[in-house]
Amino acid sequence: MMTVLKRCAAVAVLGLAGCVTMPAEPEATGTDGETRDLIEERLATDSVTRSKMYAVDVQGTQARVRGTVRSEAERMRVLGVVRGTPGIESVIDQLRVAP
Repeated sequence: MMTVLKRCAAVAVLGLAGCVTMPAEPEATGTDGETRDLIEERLATDSVTRSKMYAVDVQGTQARVRGTVRSEAERMRVLGVVRGTPGIESVIDQLRVAP
């Protein structure tokens, strides 16, 4: 009887483990303007990029980002935020690292 209960408990635990849900990635937005707004919002709320201004243009699944950054690390962070935006498949990097 105890063995049966242990097996039932193990099956229940394993079954529940498969039910864990991951947070959903935001849906890709419908228009270029909405995607641009989402990118700008993500840049504005990122701890590294929030105090800076970048120009972002979106055409379809391609984004272009322009502006001046203070370091290569900041440049990589900006590009990572843009690339991580739902609906963006490629990024044109026109960022300049300040001397």
